[in-house]
Amino acid sequence: MCKKEILCANQTINQLKGAAAGVIREFMVEMQTIRDHFESELAQEYPRADAIAQDIHRLLGAARTLGAVTLCAQLGAFQKSHPRDSAVFTAEHGAGLRRVIAETGLALQELEAFFQANLIGEEA
Repeated sequence: MCKKEILCANQTINQLKGAAAGVIREFMVEMQTIRDHFESELAQEYPRADAIAQDIHRLLGAARTLGAVTLCAQLGAFQKSHPRDSAVFTAEHGAGLRRVIAETGLALQELEAFFQANLIGEEA
């Protein structure tokens, strides 16, 4: 491979890393937004079970996309205990949602560490 081909290959890799960084960051922002919404719902006298179920589904998609396996397991367990069509939100569901919030925070910390270590300099 000549120098020009190596330069072009490196530019392509950097462009892909930049695109990956953007996509990962978007999913991380989505996860943060959903986590904040869960906290807001828990602060309500009557959390909206339907809104929580929709957000659990959205968070599961983001977690799967980013490979947050432990969070996916936590979300799956929550979905089993709180069916999507359930209108009732019990204290047990609240405890489960607090576990989801905590695990989301841990996943976001790990994703941020990966982002900083592997992609941060590639966005620009």
